[in-house]
Amino acid sequence: MKRLSMILALAAVLCFLTGASAESGLSAATCTEEQFTTRMPAGCTAQYTQGTGLQIFAEHPGYIPYVIVSRRPAEMKFSNPTNYLNNVYREYMENQYGDRMIGMNPAKNWEIGGKTLLGARYLYKVGDTTVCLLQLIEVREDGDVEYSAKFVDGDDQSAMDALDAAVRYYATTDEAATAAPVEPVNMSGREVDTDSGIYWAAITDVDRVENGGFFTARLYLQDLYPAADIAGLGEGRQVRVNGQVYTVSSVVPHEDGAIEIVPREDFEGYIVFNPASDTFYTALVNDWVPCTHIADWKVLLPLADAFAFTWIGGDGDASIYDAYSFINWLGDAELNQYNTMLQFADGMVISIIHTSYPFGPEA
Repeated sequence: MKRLSMILALAAVLCFLTGASAESGLSAATCTEEQFTTRMPAGCTAQYTQGTGLQIFAEHPGYIPYVIVSRRPAEMKFSNPTNYLNNVYREYMENQYGDRMIGMNPAKNWEIGGKTLLGARYLYKVGDTTVCLLQLIEVREDGDVEYSAKFVDGDDQSAMDALDAAVRYYATTDEAATAAPVEPVNMSGREVDTDSGIYWAAITDVDRVENGGFFTARLYLQDLYPAADIAGLGEGRQVRVNGQVYTVSSVVPHEDGAIEIVPREDFEGYIVFNPASDTFYTALVNDWVPCTHIADWKVLLPLADAFAFTWIGGDGDASIYDAYSFINWLGDAELNQYNTMLQFADGMVISIIHTSYPFGPEA
């Protein structure tokens, strides 16, 4: 990515004003051998092992805690999942670990990943350490799925986080290809919050300052995507960005929780989804963020005495001007929804923040 300092500086100001926080993020885990995709917490690693399934290592590759996801062929469905867990799999564990086997908790329903799955716990010893294996079954028409989570008994947090993501975002390759595109949240019908609202804005009608005593602020909100939808993106899924539908060829997780997609379609540049809060992402297309128009607001002059205009220059330094200086300066630069933010307080515009970059998609 290039020249992101301005948009990051403005985003930092917005986060400060709104109290937004970023979540840790999830990354893609794709199993081409068994034709499914899922997600895993950032920092996990995944590898496929023939006869075992897709292993997701929560901390260190090759060691517990880890999760295994294995898809059964459609013709090998479970006829009696409860009997399988209570008897067939129990006998397998007893044969595997012999006198190191401590026991099991019989099959019951487990709430995990937004689903109700049948599962059982098995305990055995490795030296002086008690290891727990949680085995879950998801019955599906397109092939039943087994989830295994192995961890040290009493220390299950990282394994359960990985298991929750694996269960929640499991999808076959066919499902990913036929699912409806991920869409931004519908912003239509929202009223302008003049008490404390913060908007991205394009300043127009600057020629009316002299002969009309006003200018117009075209108000926008940045497009928001539910975090669960973005976390569920994988090969074959589609997502709408700035009105255009893109098909995901691959997903590239970033350390800061951002999720980059590589579209199958011809595309110059990059599309990255950045955490905007605990529950939403925004899209960064090259150097600008797609927005949705909410309303046009006539800003009457004079501005409030407390009004402040902040201009963040190309070097990242910020200059602050009062209302009189802003009006005299207005028109010397393009203030649009990709580089300008406006704040209301008690029915009046009290702050406008502008960065020299970016210019937006037209540039």
